[in-house]
Amino acid sequence: MIYHIASQEEFTEAIQNGVYFCDSLEDEGFIHCSTKEQIVPVADRYFSGREDLVLFLINDNEVSAPLKYEKPPYPSDEK
Repeated sequence: MIYHIASQEEFTEAIQNGVYFCDSLEDEGFIHCSTKEQIVPVADRYFSGREDLVLFLINDNEVSAPLKYEKPPYPSDEK
């Protein structure tokens, strides 16, 4: 499993449209995801104080696009 943090609004739009898009997909060409161990550090660093978040659980065996695992940019994100 891999995980993606999104807003409730983005989640609702994805359900209504049947497809999910986010800024990083348009700007960078991919969607940022986390391992189970990275969820809390990523949420703390990038989404602190937000109360409108949902967590997408993604079966990495079902993803058709190539997955690329990279080390986090900050050592405190790595667990």
